[in-house]
Amino acid sequence: MKQILNQIYSGIQRADIVIADMTGRNPNVFYEVGYAHALAKEVILLTQQSDDIPFDLKGHNHIIYNGSISMLKS
Repeated sequence: MKQILNQIYSGIQRADIVIADMTGRNPNVFYEVGYAHALAKEVILLTQQSDDIPFDLKGHNHIIYNGSISMLKS
């Protein structure tokens, strides 16, 4: 388990931009987004529904893709 966390930390540390899908309010994703924010990374939040973005993150850039992530390509 610790090895997985180290890989996640390392990936976030190396990233220029972190893209996180907040759909379903996954606690692990919240933790990783918090870590990225603590490192002052540029974070883009994705979600299928606006309700998945908690009030304290609503001020950050987020994209609502309404159930079809393939529409983000266009």
